[in-house]
Amino acid sequence: SGFAFVDDTDIIASAGHQNDPDSTIQKMQTTIDCWEGVAKTTGGALDPKKSWWYVLFFKWDNGKWRYGKMSDLILEDKLSIRDKDNVRVDLEYLEANQAMEMLGVYLAPDGNNEAQITKMKTKTKKMGEAIRTSSVTKREAWLSLNTMAMKSIEYPLPALTLTEQECTSIMWPLLKNFLPKAGINRNIKRDVLYGPTAMQGLQLRNLYVWQGVSHVIDIIEHKWKNTITGSFITTELEQQ
Repeated sequence: SGFAFVDDTDIIASAGHQNDPDSTIQKMQTTIDCWEGVAKTTGGALDPKKSWWYVLFFKWDNGKWRYGKMSDLILEDKLSIRDKDNVRVDLEYLEANQAMEMLGVYLAPDGNNEAQITKMKTKTKKMGEAIRTSSVTKREAWLSLNTMAMKSIEYPLPALTLTEQECTSIMWPLLKNFLPKAGINRNIKRDVLYGPTAMQGLQLRNLYVWQGVSHVIDIIEHKWKNTITGSFITTELEQQ
């Protein structure tokens, strides 16, 4: 198994001193140059258009911390790489609250899910409208909801921390269009909709509950296999 794809990788650097962004940036430039050299040696090249960087440090205002911004630094540092033509190009800098897509999921260093929620809502609205205007049977609509629509929005859940309200708003475009097509009242009691078939429920997966389940599954899976991700999880848990 691998930790990252060579063309979709996070490179991390940290300074020896706490909260020292200038030293961190300098160390990161050295790390980037090394990575770029390895890539070129093996016949590859880095694409500046597909690369960006963050620097995480902290500022205190009246005793309260916040993530630092580039404007907080004495010198506005830059990071750069050499492209396929060996021309040095500055990389795009992003603040800690700005999310970018990695392996199909929008993630921001400060942990906000706003960009990913927008993406998921757009997806559920598109799928809901497609099923609304289709001529599928009730059985086909129900199967599509469970095996296609739900799977597409369950994929990013292990990396997210959505609230129950956010999950409800993401799900609504699916429920209001798929359920009537399946011959089910869109306002059916959610206890019945999400309840197990053994208790006379329809056993549709509850997005919020499944998010929590996916977290537990991944923690157990990576911990007992002693993966790199498992080590990160252990470190994070020990800091709580």
